[in-house]
Amino acid sequence: GTPAAQTQQTAMLQYLPMIFLVFFWNFPSGLVLYWLMNNIFTIIQTVIVNKLSHSGK
Repeated sequence: GTPAAQTQQTAMLQYLPMIFLVFFWNFPSGLVLYWLMNNIFTIIQTVIVNKLSHSGK
């Protein structure tokens, strides 16, 4: 994509978890734990995929 789109996507990935944290404050703890673990695994997966795709170039 374009640099502007990449910047917007990066900002969304950084700030949406913080916004959702406010929304999830009164949710059941199991749901928040699921959401948190899902985000952690997604970040790890993204880092691994980025490293693998850059090493193949």
